[in-house]
Amino acid sequence: MRKRDQLIDVEMETRRLKLALDSVVDTPDARENGVGDIDTQRLAEASWWVMPIRLP
Repeated sequence: MRKRDQLIDVEMETRRLKLALDSVVDTPDARENGVGDIDTQRLAEASWWVMPIRLP
């Protein structure tokens, strides 16, 4: 990034990256199942939030 933006604050961007990794990527779920793994039970339980209501 430094090559593209000479004004970048490398220390601040490093802290921001670490915060993002620690809070979003390095989670207990990711440690157990891997990053990007799909927990089918969790998906099934949450899918009703986004699935359209189908009436008989």
